[in-house]
Amino acid sequence: VEVAEALDLHYCAFCAHTVYSRFVFPGLEKYAQMARRPRGPLPLALRLVPSGTALLAAVGEGALDVMLSGSPERIQAARKLLAPESLTITGFGGANLELVARGVDKGSGLALVAERLGVSPRYILALGDDENDAAMFRYAGFPVAMGNAAPGALAARYRTAANTRAGVARAIERFCLEGEG
Repeated sequence: VEVAEALDLHYCAFCAHTVYSRFVFPGLEKYAQMARRPRGPLPLALRLVPSGTALLAAVGEGALDVMLSGSPERIQAARKLLAPESLTITGFGGANLELVARGVDKGSGLALVAERLGVSPRYILALGDDENDAAMFRYAGFPVAMGNAAPGALAARYRTAANTRAGVARAIERFCLEGEG
């Protein structure tokens, strides 16, 4: 919160199916829309708080994810000021940072689900388009970057069309139905 306020960044925290923020900023709008739906894919609430102090008091130690949003220059400055030894820090969309506990990322989440289902990583198709997908790409046997992927996602071994050009469907056809790879 201190770094975000010092750099005039927007920020929010996700905790127990609730998004906490001082106001609805552009990067938060999609979550606000989900919270307004009576029956969305996830039970999600949006709670506006008056200050960073109130946000910290509301989430306590329970924050699962903190998102910072602002200009790319300010996001880069924040990245330099944050303590990476205690956090996993990834960016997405060029103007956002995602902060979670060290070792928590899409790769560790995918590994947990795969283990519980008894699925080997070599059979997993993972699609992504940004830096926050890199750990998932390292875990999956079929890491696929979308055609419109940001440079941080280009470490994926495979490519598909952009998400606006049926890239997900094409990847499923290629790797699951046609058996390539």
